[in-house]
Amino acid sequence: MCSAITHKFGPKYVKLPQSEDEMVEKAAEFLSKHGMHQAFGCIDGTHVPILRPVDQLNVQAVCDYKGTFMDVDCRWPGSVHDAKVFANSQICIKLRTHAIPITEQVVVPGRGKVPNYLIGDLVYPLTYYCMKE
Repeated sequence: MCSAITHKFGPKYVKLPQSEDEMVEKAAEFLSKHGMHQAFGCIDGTHVPILRPVDQLNVQAVCDYKGTFMDVDCRWPGSVHDAKVFANSQICIKLRTHAIPITEQVVVPGRGKVPNYLIGDLVYPLTYYCMKE
């Protein structure tokens, strides 16, 4: 399953925004549907029961405003905490190092610009690229 997502289907169907225009579009869609300025996706993890090599697999996914997968990380045992999976994931590294296009926008007049970010639940760290519920 992991190999199929990573190598076969991932590059064609599971994609993060590749340009500033795509990021602006993702953020505009999210704002239109959910009223969240500058958000471009949601992140969460789930356990998937498998027989080998471990009892469960912790799968992290990032979805856009309509639930379409943009990023999947499925390489951790089920016992690993979601925050650790996120901290070591490619999406976190790309956000931290600005390897994916990020746009900034003034949301409140007279205040600083807000970068694009993911929305996560309480287990995720509060950073400039990840907001908690």
